[in-house]
Amino acid sequence: MGTSHFRRAPALAALAAAAFVWALAGGAATASATVSSFSGEGCIVKAQVLNLQPVAVGCATLPAAGGAEQSSLLTVPSTALVPLGTLNGAEVFGAHTVGQGNQSDTNASVASLDATILNQRIQATFLASHAHAECGAGGAAVSGSSELVELTVNGNEIAVAEQPNTVLFNDAGITIVANAQSGGAAGNDGAIDVTALQIVVNGVGEVDLVTAHADIHCQPANPGGPGSCPVGNDFVTGGGWFFGLPATSGQRHFADAGGYKNQGIWGHLEYMDKTAGVKVHGDPVWYGPGAVSPPTLFDQNNNVVLPQALADELFGALSSGTNPRLIVGTLNGGGAYLVRTVDGGEPGKHVDQFDIAFLHLDTGVFGQPTGTFSFQGGYVAASDPSGIEGGNVQLHKPCTA
Repeated sequence: MGTSHFRRAPALAALAAAAFVWALAGGAATASATVSSFSGEGCIVKAQVLNLQPVAVGCATLPAAGGAEQSSLLTVPSTALVPLGTLNGAEVFGAHTVGQGNQSDTNASVASLDATILNQRIQATFLASHAHAECGAGGAAVSGSSELVELTVNGNEIAVAEQPNTVLFNDAGITIVANAQSGGAAGNDGAIDVTALQIVVNGVGEVDLVTAHADIHCQPANPGGPGSCPVGNDFVTGGGWFFGLPATSGQRHFADAGGYKNQGIWGHLEYMDKTAGVKVHGDPVWYGPGAVSPPTLFDQNNNVVLPQALADELFGALSSGTNPRLIVGTLNGGGAYLVRTVDGGEPGKHVDQFDIAFLHLDTGVFGQPTGTFSFQGGYVAASDPSGIEGGNVQLHKPCTA
């Protein structure tokens, strides 16, 4: 572990924050014999100072009835965290919290986080937290994990172990903890809080960077059966990073979601490849495989192809039995994108996959989009077949009962 010198900061006034949250369409829960309530929340920052009202930045919060919520930002603005410091900025933030069936699950991740807390400059290439609570035959159970990549404090690199509640610094009333976890399960109730990086100032306050919360209350009767079930098809959420192919010296970061709720498409894409000068936000228009007809796609040879065929052509064919999900969407700066994701298991590091290509959104004689897309030799990036380097992709399937 590297060394760093931490300095106490003077006390100031109250915290200020900005949040960007919206509910995923639909996802309404049905009556349940197993789960009476869910809870989940993912945030970039949560802070508490003395007896002031707690402040949260960029949170997605799950209602007790369950369903799904998402929050994302391509660029996280600077936010004053007085008297404890400043969130200088971050990029490619995504938080997804889902309560359905017999479980509550929350993931939050962010790239290029830069904060000054108590005069300490804290930077990290990637931070992520995951919190999970579920009802089983033995009652409630919880689990959690976090990731920190290239963490530095005042320019000094800090090696971070993956064990929960790893103390990086504890002196003069200041404690900095990586992978801070609290909570547990007892009987039919379970709750867990996971924070990628936690800064505590004794008697003053606390700042939590990239947090995930999940809890669940199970019904005593038949605790292993189906709980609240969203109506509709499956959906996918994810956030992480990869080097991938073609190889470059830089990391690629993503936060995305896609699927259908109440016959409507929902989701988002936040994506950054600094080496290639790429930083985009997108919105899905099609998700599959699914019941909705795929858009018309042309490959680089001007042949009409299905999304799966174009993905195989651009990213390489997947092994037999792999269950990918595909998203076609439009980009805020013009153009479109094709994303292929694979949920290979938990945790997602080195098993999940994320691939992306930019498409041309074809137009008619009056310059209006025609609803057809083509690939004309533009941007393509694919994670290594062995999986992403960090983060997680999750495929959420509706209940069958």
